Amino acid sequence: MRQTEGYLIRNMQPEDIPSVASLEREIFSEPWSENGFADALAQNSNIFLTAGRSDGVIIGYCGLYIAGDEGEITNVAVMEEYRRQGAAAALLTELLKQAGECAAERIFLEVRVSNTAAVRLYERFGFELCGRRKNFYRRPTEDALLMCRTVHTQEKQNEK
Repeated sequence: MRQTEGYLIRNMQPEDIPSVASLEREIFSEPWSENGFADALAQNSNIFLTAGRSDGVIIGYCGLYIAGDEGEITNVAVMEEYRRQGAAAALLTELLKQAGECAAERIFLEVRVSNTAAVRLYERFGFELCGRRKNFYRRPTEDALLMCRTVHTQEKQNEK
C-alpha cells in the first residue's frame, strides 16, 4: 500500500471487484465482467492495483498479466472527474515497480489510436510504438497502437 498524489495505491482485493467492474462498465464499450476480474486476481502472477480516495472510494485501477519475463497491461482506468490529476500516473508508477520486482523485462499494451491523452501518458513512462493492430477495438471499430517498454528488474538494479 502506498499513498501518492493524494491517492492510496494498493493491490486489488476480491472485495474491490464490484466497484472496479462498475467503473469498467462506465468507461469501456466492451467491459470485463466481475468473473473476469475474479479470474485475473486468482492468478498469482498477475498484478492488479486500485487507486482510492481517503474515504476508500475506488477512483481507478490497472492490471498487468505476467508470463515469464513479459507483461501485458490490460487496462488503466480512472473515473472521468479524476482524470489528468495524477491517478493514472500513480497507478503506472506502482505497476511498473511491482513488475520489475517480478522480473518482468518487457511490458506491452494496446491503446486506441484516438486516445492521445493515454498515448502521451504511456510515452512519459517510456513506452514506445512497436506496432499497430488493425480494427482491434469495436464499438467503435478502431485500430490499436501496440506500445512496449523495457522494465528495469530488481535483479538488474541490484547489479548496478
